Amino acid sequence: MMMTTKSKKSAEAAKAGAQGVRVATYTEKSFCVFGDTYPIRKMLKAAKLGYNPGLKCGPGWLGSNKRKEAILQLLGVQLETLTEAELIAIGEQRRAESEQQKADQ
Repeated sequence: MMMTTKSKKSAEAAKAGAQGVRVATYTEKSFCVFGDTYPIRKMLKAAKLGYNPGLKCGPGWLGSNKRKEAILQLLGVQLETLTEAELIAIGEQRRAESEQQKADQ
């Protein structure tokens, strides 16, 4: 049985939510999607989110709050309410993990 494009995207999004994709409030007018977003990057781009490697939380995608509910539904995840300090701590941890992986290779 062939999977339709829409159901394939839904399956990818559900899988992404299970693989550690996180959505958090970034500023008063925006939200960020971060974590293992590589498998769903085309879907996020199609949803008009912008990739930014220099976010407080590490590399991720930014979007206007106008799109937040649609993205939360699409990914099947809950919005996290994190403080700026928590976002920065997450970013530092992700950068350290990335450096460790580079050093291990």
